[in-house]
Amino acid sequence: MSYQIGQKEEVVRKFSHQDIVAYRRLAANDLSNEPSTEERLLVPNSLLGAIFSYLLGTKLPGLGAIYLKQSFNFLKDVYQDQEITGTVEIIAVKPEKGIITFRTTCVVDGELVCEGEALIMKK
Repeated sequence: MSYQIGQKEEVVRKFSHQDIVAYRRLAANDLSNEPSTEERLLVPNSLLGAIFSYLLGTKLPGLGAIYLKQSFNFLKDVYQDQEITGTVEIIAVKPEKGIITFRTTCVVDGELVCEGEALIMKK
């Protein structure tokens, strides 16, 4: 498959209270302060980053993609049950090296909450 500047994929995701608690348990993140079911939890930044990993590994460029580098700029907090639109968009292609650069973004309620770039190798 040939890759073109401007190609993109997106996914819409919500992280529930249970998702965040399960993630915190798996990551051994602050287990001494287990949240109550009434508490509104922040989505860990690493879960926002996982949206990009999902898109790059399964959608564009997909199977066989090798993550070389990822940068993040987290602009605003995201809370449980907020609808997050994650997007990866090709901004540069070096076909001779099999290198693709992506702009990565997450948007909540029309507002940019995370942006960055990913460098991917795909032969």
